[in-house]
Amino acid sequence: MDNCPSKVLDLLNKIKNEIDPSIAYRRSCAHGVCGSCAMNMDGKNGLACTKPHSEI
Repeated sequence: MDNCPSKVLDLLNKIKNEIDPSIAYRRSCAHGVCGSCAMNMDGKNGLACTKPHSEI
């Protein structure tokens, strides 16, 4: 995971663009302002654009 993007949203975008274009998720500002990327990650609610992938 050393070459992975740092935030969960970045990782989801990378997977969608390079591996599986069929996955779906909401996103908008990607800066933790709008709340569009709110999701349950590892049993806790949070914003995918602010959550480091190393924390899940």
